[in-house]
Amino acid sequence: KTGLVTTHLKTDVDVSHQVLTHGGNLILDGHVLTSNHCDIYGDNLINNGGTFILTESGPYFHDGSNYVCSAGVINSAGTIWFQAGSTEDITGGTIYLEGNFTATGGNFTPTGGTVVFDGSGRSYIYGSPDFFDMSVAKDSDSTTYGHSDFTITNSLNLVSGRFDPNGYAVTIGE
Repeated sequence: KTGLVTTHLKTDVDVSHQVLTHGGNLILDGHVLTSNHCDIYGDNLINNGGTFILTESGPYFHDGSNYVCSAGVINSAGTIWFQAGSTEDITGGTIYLEGNFTATGGNFTPTGGTVVFDGSGRSYIYGSPDFFDMSVAKDSDSTTYGHSDFTITNSLNLVSGRFDPNGYAVTIGE
């Protein structure tokens, strides 16, 4: 395609407001990108050993976008959303999440990596994702709730806080 731009971080970057990608690749290899929010439209976020810190929410992977991760970290203070039509290729790495995890359209099926629900307050799981590994490491008075049926392919690790399927089916070790 013409007009695609690849941004390959060569140093740590702190963005004062929002990261918005549209039409290319954003590559994090061993560096830290900090922002308060991120929207990815029709692009690839490639994270092979970098850290993406979101102080408010995101990233939101919109239709046509792709998240590729073999060893990186996303640390979000809010909600992560994989919209219908987005894809992922996660073979490793960790997503730390204080808010909700939403995967509409059944499009979250990693073959590795861990999603960790941490921090304080409630978190909800929407859209029937298939996690590889999932951990709950929230404050002692905080809960992660199911809000749809979902699968954990490998393991569920309850470190702290509470996990409540909320009446939905959770399949582990399929």
